Amino acid sequence: MEYVGVGTGPAIRVGIVLDGNDSLGGVTSWAHDMALNNDYRVVALLISANGERNDDNVSIDRSRFAEVIDITLPPESDACFPECFLCCAADFSEVVDAIKNRIDILIPNHLEYGYKLAAAALCVNMNLRVVGICHTDESYYYHLVNKYRGIISAVVAVSAAIYQRLKTGFTASVPRLFLLPYGLPMPPLVLARRSAREFTVVYVGRLVERQKKVSRLPGVAKAVERMGVRLAWRVVGEGEERGRLVAGMPRSTVFTGALPRPDVFRELLGADALILVSEAEGTPLAMLEAMACGAVVVAPAISGIGDVIRHGENGLLFPPGQLRVAASQLAALACRPDVRRRLAGNAAVECRAGYGLAAYLASFLRLLEHVGHDKAPDCANARTALLAQDAMYWASELSVCADLGMGDNPAVTGLSGGTI
Repeated sequence: MEYVGVGTGPAIRVGIVLDGNDSLGGVTSWAHDMALNNDYRVVALLISANGERNDDNVSIDRSRFAEVIDITLPPESDACFPECFLCCAADFSEVVDAIKNRIDILIPNHLEYGYKLAAAALCVNMNLRVVGICHTDESYYYHLVNKYRGIISAVVAVSAAIYQRLKTGFTASVPRLFLLPYGLPMPPLVLARRSAREFTVVYVGRLVERQKKVSRLPGVAKAVERMGVRLAWRVVGEGEERGRLVAGMPRSTVFTGALPRPDVFRELLGADALILVSEAEGTPLAMLEAMACGAVVVAPAISGIGDVIRHGENGLLFPPGQLRVAASQLAALACRPDVRRRLAGNAAVECRAGYGLAAYLASFLRLLEHVGHDKAPDCANARTALLAQDAMYWASELSVCADLGMGDNPAVTGLSGGTI
């Protein structure tokens, strides 16, 4: 059977589905970076619930994209599954008409609405390819890949651990599987720090409990205080847990709210360490940003982070959830500026050599060109995907993931405590 490819280079039009109500997070930052390329057009599909749209200056920068298509869902559409916009019963005809002849490759990200939209477009013979991206080592991403594998042309893993899980579980059903960690634009590097000021620790990320586990931050701060070490704390990000963090962190903690990347870089260039306390990650952009800026990463040894950070060489790792170990590592760093400089210097060199944005965008272009020459998914598969009703909440466990060896991260052993 003959089929029509989607072209190459500037002719490729990539649609990225984003949550128009969300404040600036890792996926949105990644989309902004994607739009910086000169080789393909990036179209943002902004989904907004109940007609609301987040227009604050650190949300989605509409000027970055070649085109923006706004998708407003009716109030009842997100009632059963607000975070991921399931909308199984939604009427996609108007949106399919809007994207027809404007998008060649669709990237739904974590929004299931995007996969349903792709299925609806394929049902009317739209010449479309779908690329799934697993941004985080969470069962929900694997659930989406499994559920919609009949219409997915390729899957991208952002970390080696995610790649291995996908390779184990879906090799036979997904035509192409790519390992492609993020890249980022590099800030000017200043490794010298003023010795007279307090040791500064920064958290960068969404202030949410799911995945990020930010309720652990006050425990780390209090443990450091009990060790008699004084640190300056700064929290960069926004989310529903902000109030609890304000109440639980030291009174001197500075909460900046969500910031655009240039301001995030300024925060990290002025910091000594970045603290992360997540239970799941992909390749965290905050980690790469900190490495590029010369701030030592202190983070749990989980998927994605452990792929990049080597304990005692370019950062510090602690067993997930062991807050006293994290606190002792921060306290030890504060007392050993020589160790901080060594770890920061190693991390900056490695990050700048291996995670630059230009190389990432070039690799993504090659991926898109491969996918663009593939045959479009079968209409029968699209109809099956469109009618699929099974859903899953972010926090839920899914038996299929466990069956495919995609359960929780294995226990981490052999990490030193406060010694660096």
